[in-house]
Amino acid sequence: MRLSIITINFNNAGRTLKLLESLNSQTDKDFDIIIVDNASDEFDFNDLRLGLGSGKLVRNEKNLGFSGGTNV
Repeated sequence: MRLSIITINFNNAGRTLKLLESLNSQTDKDFDIIIVDNASDEFDFNDLRLGLGSGKLVRNEKNLGFSGGTNV
């Protein structure tokens, strides 16, 4: 069964990238990764974008909070 892992980022690309490193080190890689950026500042978003590697990155124009970001 393929899973989708969705996480929210708001001005904390370093921690989000650590999460991605951890997920990519898993032996079972039957999952997709979706990162929703909740209107982080440009520097944080660019750090996230450059460090992403695999996965899908969605950027909100405004911070929708956790549930709003997840629903996107």
